[in-house]
Amino acid sequence: MRKIKFNDKGYFLFVSSMGHSVETAIADLVDNSIQAEASKFQFGFFYDDVNPKKSFAYFYDDGTGMNEKELENAMDLGSLQRKDKQLHSKFGLGLKIASLSNCKQFQVFSKQKKSKACSSKAIVDEDEETIYITEKTNIPEKFKNVFHNFNQDKNGTLIIWENLKKNNRFNTDSHSNFFSKVTNIQSHLMLTFYRQIKNKSLSIFYGDKKLGFIDPEMPHPNTLRKPTTKLKINKHIIEITPICIPTENKYNFSREDERITNNFLINNKMDGLYFFRNDRLIDFGGWWQIITDSMKSNSLTRRIRIIISFKGDKELDKKFGIEPTKSEIELPDEIKQTV
Repeated sequence: MRKIKFNDKGYFLFVSSMGHSVETAIADLVDNSIQAEASKFQFGFFYDDVNPKKSFAYFYDDGTGMNEKELENAMDLGSLQRKDKQLHSKFGLGLKIASLSNCKQFQVFSKQKKSKACSSKAIVDEDEETIYITEKTNIPEKFKNVFHNFNQDKNGTLIIWENLKKNNRFNTDSHSNFFSKVTNIQSHLMLTFYRQIKNKSLSIFYGDKKLGFIDPEMPHPNTLRKPTTKLKINKHIIEITPICIPTENKYNFSREDERITNNFLINNKMDGLYFFRNDRLIDFGGWWQIITDSMKSNSLTRRIRIIISFKGDKELDKKFGIEPTKSEIELPDEIKQTV
């Protein structure tokens, strides 16, 4: 066992309290799966009625997996990322921040084709302000009854969160409270990765249920899609596409997807700006003070959405204020003027 000792409490708190919600943390894990060329991401939760503190969450993908050296690198803070593997990941912190912001212990099992499986466990000791990393770990017996599809003979990666944190994250007081966030998590992923789900490059499952997608462009014969404006910032191209959606338009949902997304769509501002970095939604809704309150009262304005797409790049990421959780955007003045 090796340990990562923090020089001061501030840095420890920075790593374990990065500002991830449960939804954005799981989206970060999906990013890692996409980079591993996964076509399937599956997640679920288990509530332990006997000992609620032993409840856990799991995340699995069928990507290329990791060997022992790559897993050791992934478990380190600020691990180096190959340039050809930086489609969504930027800081090399995704696995650690996503996990440590939501639990005090997590396990990783991974396997590449034609190689043996490897595993590791991270355990947080808040009193010592230390993270202990074990070289090997075993899959909990209770997990095998929850997720029957995991097979260490195939390539892929499995992550298990244990000793889950509360504080508006996981409420283990009761079965219903524990699962209260599930529909919001599903909706968040259905919107954040809607382009990948729509073009069938990625399927996301909650348990055995395959999720649909929330298309903010709401394709419809009466939807007006204006020509795309290409804005050049230095050598980088940013595409800006306005869309006007008739008020009567509805999402093309199945009955089950409509049930899942109902509260999410009610509680979020769905009109406004949508920012896509490498086809992955970073932030959405609202007008960043571009439109005044008097204009918002106009019924047509409430149905306008503007799609802003750009490629991930060190310079552009800095300009847009992309931070490790990849959940918020700063709007550059050049874009604000164009919009």
